[in-house]
Amino acid sequence: MAEAEGGERAHRRSKLAAAAGYHAVDKMVESGMVLAVGTGSTVGYVLERLSERMASGALKDITAVCTSEKTAQELKRLGIPSQPPESVTDIDLAIGSADAVDKSLNVVKGGKGALLREKLVQASAKRCVVCIDESKLCDRIGTSYPIAVEITSMFAQRTVRRIGTLPSLGACDAMIRHGNAPAGLPGSTDHLMPFLTDNGNMIVDVFLKAPLVDVAAAAEELTRSVGVVEHGLFPARESTAVLIGRADGSVTSGSGLAAIDLV
Repeated sequence: MAEAEGGERAHRRSKLAAAAGYHAVDKMVESGMVLAVGTGSTVGYVLERLSERMASGALKDITAVCTSEKTAQELKRLGIPSQPPESVTDIDLAIGSADAVDKSLNVVKGGKGALLREKLVQASAKRCVVCIDESKLCDRIGTSYPIAVEITSMFAQRTVRRIGTLPSLGACDAMIRHGNAPAGLPGSTDHLMPFLTDNGNMIVDVFLKAPLVDVAAAAEELTRSVGVVEHGLFPARESTAVLIGRADGSVTSGSGLAAIDLV
């Protein structure tokens, strides 16, 4: 019974995420755009809709830049033209998902391990949109989903210990990821070999004991930490919008630093 209920909830969340992804393509993507696309199931819905609108002629001359090898394979399967990031000067719009979004529009990414490439395309994009279902909303970043940190494999345990003592994170458990998801979540495993990103780096998942007091300060401390390549904290930006698929079938949004109405 519990397993059936869990499957039903996951299906419902998928439908809400799909609604947000479809809305992003229908309302924000225009012919001739260069798009950066993220990684994960919600982005799969984005690409599905993009492919449909390109096939119908509603969208033309679209070029995509991907953030993972998995997304690259999906672009190829759907026949959506893609280019390597180095060959693209400007990115008009970056479309992705998130693991958590707070009411100030701070975002946590990295559940699929593509956080470094998502940061790189965000830095080059004129606008960004994050598509989620309403279950991803939280009052404050920190406890609803662990923070992913990409680190070098050299001196990995030293880096893990260093991360675990950062003042801005407070009390936390930092552990190297094994399997395709953080420990204790679907996709995780006890396999001895650590998860490696498409860049060949490890992921440390940081489980906080309490929400972050200052997201920007935590992001800065992680960035300055020796051994850290990148982290999954995406502090709120004026150029980023969040689209939320709601249980009533609607899609609502928050833009810039406008607060999300948490329901």
